[in-house]
Amino acid sequence: MNRDNSETRKIGQRVPARRFWFSAQPLSEENGAFVRGSAIMVHDDGKETRVCAVKEIALPGAHNVMNALAATAAAKAVGV
Repeated sequence: MNRDNSETRKIGQRVPARRFWFSAQPLSEENGAFVRGSAIMVHDDGKETRVCAVKEIALPGAHNVMNALAATAAAKAVGV
């Protein structure tokens, strides 16, 4: 779920299941994919892992970074 969008953030707070967010901002407490500096990171149950550099995303534009974050969060949520 998009943590940067106020509406999805409200909905996400009510979800009883385990949530995986994505955000252009660091996630310190929540599980999900985010950008820290120039890297895409994943936060999962207190552990942070670097996935790749933002510049490694072949498609240009901030919207494609957000798409990559959403895909990363979804992959992590299903165990990839």
